[in-house]
Amino acid sequence: PMFVIAIHPEENTVVLGTREELQGKTFYVKSINSMKYATIPDGLEVSAKIRYRNEGGKASIYSEGDCWRVVFHTSMDSITPGQSAVFYDNEDVIGGGIIELSKP
Repeated sequence: PMFVIAIHPEENTVVLGTREELQGKTFYVKSINSMKYATIPDGLEVSAKIRYRNEGGKASIYSEGDCWRVVFHTSMDSITPGQSAVFYDNEDVIGGGIIELSKP
């Protein structure tokens, strides 16, 4: 089977790949809505959810200008640009934003 791993609307192309190519550990978040901290401490360990039905996973977040770099501790499937990511500290929502695969 093949999976959509990227969409390039400016070129009117869809990139297909294998399940392994869907896996990743690092992405960036833009349009951040920070709810718990005015600024996050670098390397803050959180539980990150990248889709509504996603169970989430342990990750570390780093502030890089107007975006956050997110690094999962283990590879995750389907980190999808344009989707929302939400970050939790136990039951507290730390914040969230829109996923980018590279630094915006």
